[in-house]
Amino acid sequence: MPKKSLMSLLKRLAVIAIIMALFLIAAFSSGVGYEPNVHITSQMPFVNPNNPGLYGDLIVTGDVNVSLNGFLYPISYASGNGQVQSTFNITFRRPSIRGYIPVDVVKEAVTLRVLSPEITKNLPYFFVFALVIELVLERFVNVLMKPFRLKEKPIEPA
Repeated sequence: MPKKSLMSLLKRLAVIAIIMALFLIAAFSSGVGYEPNVHITSQMPFVNPNNPGLYGDLIVTGDVNVSLNGFLYPISYASGNGQVQSTFNITFRRPSIRGYIPVDVVKEAVTLRVLSPEITKNLPYFFVFALVIELVLERFVNVLMKPFRLKEKPIEPA
């Protein structure tokens, strides 16, 4: 493969990766990519007699309801997972001497656990959409730069 075409391919892949990263940031942003509703029902401290730690563990249980953005998660919507509802049971290892975890930390952990499989399902969509945007951007830049390109004059024989 010639060096010029390899560099062109690498540039295209870099642009696609940047666009996909922007989609992932939007998809992981609360209020843009999803709307969470987490209800904590209990927080129970637990000390394992086989592995006594300094503070023990904390078991948090509750319900989660996450509504996904249809534009950022179309494959999830097509498979019937546009709104994910479930119960959760998370164990935090040695949380602190206070014996509890702040509610926002629990909400982030639960929504990350719900969003991870949905993001994985939608990665092909992100790639195809980023590829289409890259192709459109390339055409747009070519049209804009056309007047500024140097025109080669044909060499006339002497």
